[in-house]
Amino acid sequence: MKNTASKRILEMKQELKQELQITSDVAFGKLAGADKSVVGQWISGKIKSIAPRYAYNLEDKTGYSARWIMLGNEPKRGKKKTGCKNRCCDY
Repeated sequence: MKNTASKRILEMKQELKQELQITSDVAFGKLAGADKSVVGQWISGKIKSIAPRYAYNLEDKTGYSARWIMLGNEPKRGKKKTGCKNRCCDY
């Protein structure tokens, strides 16, 4: 059975993939700036936390709070980015 931290990573990843309409773990990894092996370790539970560099990459590209990505702390969304042309930042 996966520990709570590993379960949290999987739940966060699934939620972001669904909300951002990302269909593969590889595409999610690219969005985070993580390679395929890192994503595989997230899924297997070998890595028990999201490194800040990946969380901040996701925050920059999606508007989801790095704090929420790493720790699960609300709010999910960070401050709205101005000038972002990506649909994912329209919140």
